[in-house]
Amino acid sequence: MTGVTLRLAKPSDGRALARLHCRSRATSSVGFFSQVSESFLRYYYKVVLDDPYSVVMCAEASDGQLLGFASGTLDAERHFARIRSHRLMFGLLLLPSMIARPSLIMQAMARFGSSKGGSGRRYVVTRGARTENWVWVPRDGTSIWAGVLNNTHLKMLRILGAEEVHFEVDVDNTAVVRFSVGNGAKLIDCIELDDGRRRNIYRYDLVQKFSGLARGR
Repeated sequence: MTGVTLRLAKPSDGRALARLHCRSRATSSVGFFSQVSESFLRYYYKVVLDDPYSVVMCAEASDGQLLGFASGTLDAERHFARIRSHRLMFGLLLLPSMIARPSLIMQAMARFGSSKGGSGRRYVVTRGARTENWVWVPRDGTSIWAGVLNNTHLKMLRILGAEEVHFEVDVDNTAVVRFSVGNGAKLIDCIELDDGRRRNIYRYDLVQKFSGLARGR
C-alpha cells in the first residue's frame, strides 16, 4: 500500500486516462462509454481536462503509472455545454464504433439530448456539482487506495466550494452501490434507461461529510 500518490490530473494525462478507462471495461462492459473507441475517450478527456470546472484526481504508482482516477465537475450544466460544443468532432470519432454497433447512433443522440436537461428523457444529473467516472485497475496491494481516491476527490470538490454532489450508479454495479451507501451517499431517485437498465441517483452532503474541514481537522 506504499508508493501511491494522489494528485490532480494534468492535460498531459488525457491519454493515460483514456487507456485506463478502456482497461476498466473488463469489469464494466455495458453503457455508452464501454462501446466507444480509445480515440474517442482520448478526445473526451482532452476536453474534460481543458474545462476550468473539471476536477479530476489521479492515483499514481511509484513507477509513474496511473492506477486509477476519479472525475467530476463543479458545474454539470457548463460541463455538458462544453461537451456539446465539440459534438462534430465526437461524431467523427464515433463513426468507426457506429459501423460496428449501429445502435450507438441512437444512444449518442439520446445522450447528447439528455445532457441539456429540461423535461426530456433523463440519463444523468445535469445541474450542480457531479461526479462522473471512478476508474480503478487493480494491482497487488493497492485496492484500498480506490476508496481513498474517491474520498479525496470528494474532499477536493468540497474545498473548491461544492456543498453537495450528485452522481449516478447502475443498479447492477453492486460493488459501487455498496461502497457508495456505506460511504454516506443517499439515494434520491431511480430511473430506467432505454435499454432497460435501472440507474440510481445518489447525493453526498459534502458539508456534513467534511464538517471538520474548515477547522483544519
